[in-house]
Amino acid sequence: MKVSRPVVVFASIAALAAAVYGGYLMGGNRSDAVGPAQHQMTDSAEQAPERTVLYWHDPMVPQQKFDKPGKSPFMDMDLVPVYADDTAGSNAIRIDPVLAQSLGVRTALAKTGTFWRKVDTVGTVQADERRISVLQSRAAGWLEKLHLRAVDDPVRRGMPVAEIYAPELLAAQEEYLLLLTQPEAGNDLVAAARQRLSLLGLSDAQIRAIGESGQAQRRVVLFAPSNGVVTEIGAREGASVTPGMPVVRIVDLSRVWIVAQVPETQLEWIDTGRPADATVAAMRGETYEGKVEYIYPGVDPDTRTVKVRFSVRNPGTKLRPGMVASVSIYGGPKREVLLVPDEAVIRTGMRDVVIVEESEGRYRAQEVRTGLTSANRVEITEGLNAGDRVVSSGQFLIESEASLRGSISRLSSMAADGVADDADHANHAGHGDGDAPVANDQPAQHVAEGVVKSIDEAEGRVVIAHGPVATLKWPSMTMGFRVSDRKILQGLEPEQEIEFQFIESAGSYQVTTVKRRNSEAGR
Repeated sequence: MKVSRPVVVFASIAALAAAVYGGYLMGGNRSDAVGPAQHQMTDSAEQAPERTVLYWHDPMVPQQKFDKPGKSPFMDMDLVPVYADDTAGSNAIRIDPVLAQSLGVRTALAKTGTFWRKVDTVGTVQADERRISVLQSRAAGWLEKLHLRAVDDPVRRGMPVAEIYAPELLAAQEEYLLLLTQPEAGNDLVAAARQRLSLLGLSDAQIRAIGESGQAQRRVVLFAPSNGVVTEIGAREGASVTPGMPVVRIVDLSRVWIVAQVPETQLEWIDTGRPADATVAAMRGETYEGKVEYIYPGVDPDTRTVKVRFSVRNPGTKLRPGMVASVSIYGGPKREVLLVPDEAVIRTGMRDVVIVEESEGRYRAQEVRTGLTSANRVEITEGLNAGDRVVSSGQFLIESEASLRGSISRLSSMAADGVADDADHANHAGHGDGDAPVANDQPAQHVAEGVVKSIDEAEGRVVIAHGPVATLKWPSMTMGFRVSDRKILQGLEPEQEIEFQFIESAGSYQVTTVKRRNSEAGR
């Protein structure tokens, strides 16, 4: 039967979780009983004398460390050693190298190099405002002929756009012609008449044509100053026009602006003159290059970005205002920076984490601080050293395992906190402190099932390997209990399965009743 890869990964995570949890339980299954369990522990120690003990701790209060073995001050049980190579007491995770290879776990070295800073962002195509022309009448009159019909019509340079009749313009032309026919008028008067026509908006070619023809033009023609498209028509045929009134607005699209949105956090090294390029989805394979011309002074309060503008050539006017462009702006090199592959960084939203390979099959999660990202590489500013090997593929399997182990540690802490809180409540119950009603003086009863490991009638103690205790959020473990009445111990034998109840009293736990499994008798 063919098994899909996700099923294999899920099964592997489950197996790893079981291994970690089992290791935790083994660490917690310690007791103060003298018997086979102690001999087994002694034999294991003799088989692995080379293991180094880092410290001892109580599994129920793992945050408290002790420098020598002994009884736990919190629970009636022995302190558990934590070894240097024991992943249950460190931040490391062990994974079988064969399993890691089968799951495609790959690693890469963190190494220093030169980081070419680049901002990849988005922008929009906009008309170059320096290439906008406005045609207008400089004298009052009427628009008698309009050669355009709609906005966005294309125009060519020198093309007639509109014809205007203006009495003032017609009178100025007739005055100029009159002066040309009178030699005694002098050159100064002729030059003044020509200057007046120029100020009223006639070009040199138009003035020359009037002088050569000897006839005044009733209509004055307005010509397109450049190629482009019409963006605005201010008047229609028959409408009156006034001086300064825009008749037609034309924009030249042979060059356009690309206005990019740059995050303010990446603005510090962008400056005018830096190279930039843009691509648009409509023209795949074509790149439009330019240089940063202007950095706008304001910051968008919603997106926290700054506008950066550069100009590009637009052959064939393929780039149209309003298009969305993918923009890259290049900064200078940043040398001697620590770099790792982008895929090696796990981003949780609250922090950035990488998985470091300490040795073959041994990994640990390391929080890092990242800088710029470019070309699938990330700058690491804190948390790693050059030469560290990080996991670049399959790290989520290891992260899941680390999270599970962290959950088990938190479970231990919760149990310890529960013991402290309940003990504190027991100490203050007589004074009416705590959340419980003052009238309830009875300690809480807890029920569990287990197996008797050893009995000490003289001391009134019994060691029980019990299962989970839901009311205390305890996992399975072996620990010693005192009994509220020594008669409870009568008839009990080692390896006997029991169901028992116990209470908390002054920070310790006392068995109040015992019921043998498969028996109706109870004590």
